[in-house]
Amino acid sequence: MSNIKLVHSGGNSVSLTVPDSNPAANRTFKLPGADGTSGQAMVTNGSGALSFATHATYVEGTFNPTMANSVTLHSGSDTLSYVKVGSLVTVSGVVRINSGNSGADFSITNMPFATVNSAESSGNAIGSVSLYDNNMNSGFSQVICVMNPNSTQLNVVVMRQSGSQQDGLDCADNGYIGVSITYRAA
Repeated sequence: MSNIKLVHSGGNSVSLTVPDSNPAANRTFKLPGADGTSGQAMVTNGSGALSFATHATYVEGTFNPTMANSVTLHSGSDTLSYVKVGSLVTVSGVVRINSGNSGADFSITNMPFATVNSAESSGNAIGSVSLYDNNMNSGFSQVICVMNPNSTQLNVVVMRQSGSQQDGLDCADNGYIGVSITYRAA
């Protein structure tokens, strides 16, 4: 087994060595021509060219949802959390409806990041919903949340068992609605 050994003037060394098993073919890795910046890591393009790149960003926070259709939320029960790693965003939490505006559809219009455009792939997202003191519309048996491509709007919809029909979830005064969705951000 071959290795490259670099010896420090103090006597200790650092070694680069080949894999334990024989590679499928000869491999050549081309080092970058310049140093990266602080926090970057060396990455490969899959063809042996190495470069420095910034690792996936991590962002977390909370936001107060803005509701469509004149639906209002109880103060203090109106915060959702998000975590964004690279381009993947997960939003979750429970909100409490103050006024459902006579059964208006549940729709959040200010999600923290827009979904990708469908031309960029995977623009649609589907998530889970939990209900407490907010009944499902009559004749429906499933409830999900959805986001369309290139959008910051999350809609909660109800569906028939067959999936043949869907409608917006009617908001009930003082009802609790929990959402959890993961989507690709633009």
